[in-house]
Amino acid sequence: MLPGMTKKILLVQHTDGTTPGHTLSWLKDRGHSFQHISLYKGETFPDLNEVSALILCGGGVHVDQEDKYPWLRPEKNFVERAIHRGLPIVGLCLGGQLCAQVLGAKVYPHPQGWEVGWHPVNLRETPDLPGFEIDQELIFSQYHRYIFELPPGAKAIAWNDWWAVQAFEWKQQVLGFQFHPERDAAGNLYKAEDPDPPSADQGRVHGKDEILRLGGRHEPQTARWFLSMLDGFIGKKIQPD
Repeated sequence: MLPGMTKKILLVQHTDGTTPGHTLSWLKDRGHSFQHISLYKGETFPDLNEVSALILCGGGVHVDQEDKYPWLRPEKNFVERAIHRGLPIVGLCLGGQLCAQVLGAKVYPHPQGWEVGWHPVNLRETPDLPGFEIDQELIFSQYHRYIFELPPGAKAIAWNDWWAVQAFEWKQQVLGFQFHPERDAAGNLYKAEDPDPPSADQGRVHGKDEILRLGGRHEPQTARWFLSMLDGFIGKKIQPD
């Protein structure tokens, strides 16, 4: 990095349909320097020396589809190097699955299929982790078929009756979420109107009306939780310009 150059938080988007949601609002509102890249548009990673933290979005892509999505290979390499560099990382759904796999966990399709809609998630009290000060249940947006197991050396910090590892923490540096705490109202509407959604017999799947109804009820609370969590986990480590 050149002298005087400001490091930035790197926000990685994987598909057009899974947006950063409240993540982008948080970056802008808090005044952080950041770079937003879209891998599906052919954009590439910056020099790791220019990056202060990493936030990986979700997306309708699976970690084992490297032949179909060749940018997965350099992304896994970049994540691995960022972990070794000690950068704070937040992975959301696909992003969490990528972190889990890089850290040595198995990632594979849930045997009962999809988890789609707004479903309860139990957050486990975890010392010194913002957002996890107490045991509590919140209703989060879900849209995934693949799941991750717990990486070696990680702690399971969220669970529900669909899957035991809904989120993990690794060495106070990496947070991997299976659910979508970043989902905003626009993203919820987009997912509700998916022209080819999983059917009710393909797992635990809410339909359009239920996604809209539950999103309207629970998204404001999960947004407040998510923004507070980012403030504590990344914001205290990265000083705004």
